[in-house]
Amino acid sequence: MFFLFFFSIFFLISIIGYGYFFKKKIILLDNESNLGELGILGLVLLTFLATFFHFFLPIGKNFNLVIHIIGIIFFFTNFKEMFKLFNKEKKFFIFLYFFSLLIFYQHKPNEDFGFYHLPYVVNFTSEKIIIGLSNLQIQQGWNSIWLNLHSIFFFKFLEYKGVYLLNSLLFLFVSNIFLNSIVTNFQNKTSFNKILFNFSFIFLNFFLIKFSNLNSYGLDVPGNYLTILGLFYFLKIIFEKKNETDFFKLSCLLLVYAFTVRISNVLFLLLLLFIFFKKNFLTKILFTKFSLFIFLFLFAWTVQQFLYTGCLVFPYDFLCFDNLSWSDPNFITKFQQGTSLANKSYELYKGNLSIEEYSKNFNWVPTWFQRNKIELFEYIGPFIVVILFAFILSKKTFILKKNKSQSFDVATLFVIIFLSFIVWFVNSPVIRMGNHLILCLLFFLIFYAPIVDKSLILNLSKKSTAFILMISFSVFLLKNFIRIDKNYNASHSPWPIFEKINFQKEKINDFTINRIVEGSTVQSNVCWDTSFLCVRSELNTLKIKRGRYIIMSSDY
Repeated sequence: MFFLFFFSIFFLISIIGYGYFFKKKIILLDNESNLGELGILGLVLLTFLATFFHFFLPIGKNFNLVIHIIGIIFFFTNFKEMFKLFNKEKKFFIFLYFFSLLIFYQHKPNEDFGFYHLPYVVNFTSEKIIIGLSNLQIQQGWNSIWLNLHSIFFFKFLEYKGVYLLNSLLFLFVSNIFLNSIVTNFQNKTSFNKILFNFSFIFLNFFLIKFSNLNSYGLDVPGNYLTILGLFYFLKIIFEKKNETDFFKLSCLLLVYAFTVRISNVLFLLLLLFIFFKKNFLTKILFTKFSLFIFLFLFAWTVQQFLYTGCLVFPYDFLCFDNLSWSDPNFITKFQQGTSLANKSYELYKGNLSIEEYSKNFNWVPTWFQRNKIELFEYIGPFIVVILFAFILSKKTFILKKNKSQSFDVATLFVIIFLSFIVWFVNSPVIRMGNHLILCLLFFLIFYAPIVDKSLILNLSKKSTAFILMISFSVFLLKNFIRIDKNYNASHSPWPIFEKINFQKEKINDFTINRIVEGSTVQSNVCWDTSFLCVRSELNTLKIKRGRYIIMSSDY
């Protein structure tokens, strides 16, 4: 447990140090940030550094030690500013910090953690970028940039077990931002917009109730968190008169980041273009360090995707190249057919329709709904309960008149969310991938319906606000204590438990690989933290060449 505490502090100081450096030296924000905001900025910069330097070297323990020491130096060279922020927020930042550690303690890894999350980190920390990685495993090739960031938290003596501190720190930073927003509402009642209060209050309570075991979720939840946070800053552009350029930069960073974490968030980039031209940010932002960083961030991610898959943006066929030595000409077709049928629950269908007929005209919806209705309720239920409980304790008030310009901006946001929902539902209707779209649609339909000229607000007192938050934090604690008691093991270790994998060594073109020996369970047939290079038992067509870079290809 001491290691958990020490390294969480070590990482926390480093991340905030990078966030402060990023804010002051690169994106040049003038607004007064909080620790959560600096933490998110630090994660963005560290993700870029991991992605960029991986073109040239493995992101292993030595690199990570240097990177985090530099972050700590950034922190302590600006210690006065850091101490001032901490002293201002210490009442609830320390509180949130210990809650974030509770998420990590004895958590069970996500079902995909040993399948491709951890194997990707093993590869990322063992070798510089591997060309054609998708031939080893499609999920590693079509990767989320969040896995790149996981690798920054690797140290050998932690045996890869420290990488899941990342989700705990994300919870800390996002919760801190929303809690700061709620506190600001009561400190500056005349200047704070109620829509922003509603948004931050509802989503913070929902996060506490639903995601109390955040470390057991996969890559979708971080992308959803970042998208919701990006929309929060977009609302601040609309409703706060000051610092709109800063809020645009923050919204842009978060929505671009969310896109690289999960490409289904792509339509939110249109939202950024809309507000960019409407607010005339062209002269203020275009030729700046901020724009250069956004370009380099997207460029590095795109080149990585191209080297992994042969596609500039996977899985869009028109952006893929079939004539490369490491690309599969049938790659996209096989991926779309396989994932589409799985996501639409074809394996549970009991009727007589063919695969093609099942996929057409929404014939799949009844089967899909039967499979997903409980999970859908588990998201929508707590969200609605929070809203209803808040209204019970508040005086229901209507703002009789909306600002036309603000209403148009919110309507545009609503349309983008709705279009994103349609794209998700038609192509990949997995609840964990699209729940943030459903909840955002519900929020705006309830509080700021675009077709209504009235806006509904929560008129909560300090006591009522604190009371609801206390209930949500209590639910958070209760769910974690139940989970810890259920997962308690003889070693009393705070670390997640990894499967022990059996493998045998083989040679491919004088390249030693570790091939998995089939076990009796699904989780014993995947790589987990098996040393580089791990190959699953059923993969028989892999070809490997080592030059300046490792190149993987396959017989198609």
